[in-house]
Amino acid sequence: YDMAAMMALAMLSVVARGKLIVQVRPDYREQVCLFITVGAESGERKSALRLLSRPIDEWEAATIKASQPLLVKHSSIMAGIKGRLESLQRRLTKSMNGGDGDGEAESQEDIVELIRLASEEQCAAEAAAPPSGRVTAEDITPEALADVMLKAGGNISLVSDEGGDVFRMMAGKYDDHPLLNVYLKGHTGDQFKRDRRNGGTTVIPRASMSIGVLTQPDTFRTLTSRELQERGLVARF
Repeated sequence: YDMAAMMALAMLSVVARGKLIVQVRPDYREQVCLFITVGAESGERKSALRLLSRPIDEWEAATIKASQPLLVKHSSIMAGIKGRLESLQRRLTKSMNGGDGDGEAESQEDIVELIRLASEEQCAAEAAAPPSGRVTAEDITPEALADVMLKAGGNISLVSDEGGDVFRMMAGKYDDHPLLNVYLKGHTGDQFKRDRRNGGTTVIPRASMSIGVLTQPDTFRTLTSRELQERGLVARF
C-alpha cells in the first residue's frame, strides 16, 4: 500500500505542477512539485504504476494532438522569417560586393536595419511558440530534458516504473558534469537559463518539474556521488 500511496502522490504532483503555489509562511512560497522514488525488488508489482499513470498518458496524447495545428502554423511562420533573413543576408553580401552590375548597390545600412527587424521578429516568434503538449519524459539526458521542458511551456515530469536510467542520467551517464540545474530549478520553480553549445539560449521563466519513479534498490547507489549530495538534489527526494 505504501508504494501505491507514494506513486499516487507523485501522479497528483504531475497534474498540479506549474499550476499551484502554496504560501507556507508569509515570507515563503513553494510550488507543489514532488520528487518521489520508491525502491522495489523484481516481482513487487512495479508495473502497477502504469495503472496510475494511464490517465496521464491519455491526457498527454490528447494535449499533443490538440497542439499539432498550432505547432504547424508556428513552424510555417518561423520558416517564413528564416527565409526572409536568408534573402536579406544574400542581398547584404551582394551590396558589399558592389551590386550585380545592373544598377546601384543597395544601401548596406538599410539592409542591416531590415535584418535587425527580422531578427527581433524571429526572437519574438520563438518566445511565443505554442506548448508541445508533452507532459512526461523518461529516459532522457539533462540537456535534452531542458529543451523538452522549454517546448512544453516550462513544465515537465519524469515518470517511470524502471527509474534506473533517470538516476543514471542525473549522475552523468554521458557527461562527467551533468546539467543538474534543470532538476534543481524545476523543483524550486526558479528561472532556468542555459547557453547552448550551438549559440542559442534556453530561458524558462519559472521551471516546474515533478518526478515519480520506481526502481531497483541497488540503483540508489548512483545517488551517492559527491556532486549530487553537495548540490542538494538528493535531499529534494
